[in-house]
Amino acid sequence: MGYNVGDNYLYGAIGSGSNTDLVRIAASGDSTILGSLNVTVNLNAGDVDENNQYWATASGKQWIQVDLKPGSATFGRTNASGTANPTYTQIDWAYVPGGGNYLWGLAYNSGGLTPNVNTYLQRFDRNTHTWSLFTDFGNVAGKNQWGAVYASDDGFLYGSENNSGQIWKFPLPANGTTAVKISNGPAASSNDGARCIKAANV
Repeated sequence: MGYNVGDNYLYGAIGSGSNTDLVRIAASGDSTILGSLNVTVNLNAGDVDENNQYWATASGKQWIQVDLKPGSATFGRTNASGTANPTYTQIDWAYVPGGGNYLWGLAYNSGGLTPNVNTYLQRFDRNTHTWSLFTDFGNVAGKNQWGAVYASDDGFLYGSENNSGQIWKFPLPANGTTAVKISNGPAASSNDGARCIKAANV
């Protein structure tokens, strides 16, 4: 799911495979099904960028771009879709203000089940629809499976590690290579991150 600054709603994918729909969620918790997303995979990550475009993916591989600009003639429709190849296993991604024309994510190697698993910063280019690999942060927390990532207007990426519940702050390449622990949260096995990109710094 992701938060759309264009109309102050959360949007997400609900269901699985060919039965996956676009859902809109209001601040009250009320939800509305807006129609099929016309996919055949299980989407497990999404975010809404500064252009009111909803980007959803199945582990960074199959992806879709859905128009959520209020008043648009193509509102709720998929504008583009395709398949990409991240270097390491990707769970969630987020648009980071000031981070360029990309979606950023925290990935892990070795399937997350063996010792010496590391956290890697990866980015998805919204123009070329390809992945690039950047910072190796080492073994940060738990099994380095970052099921929920989100950003704030300070230009950093924040991640919640599924197994430990720890929340960390990660710099983009221009801001350094050191991750900083922010707090402890609950462990999770099925989660996602969403935050207003214009909200104050975490």
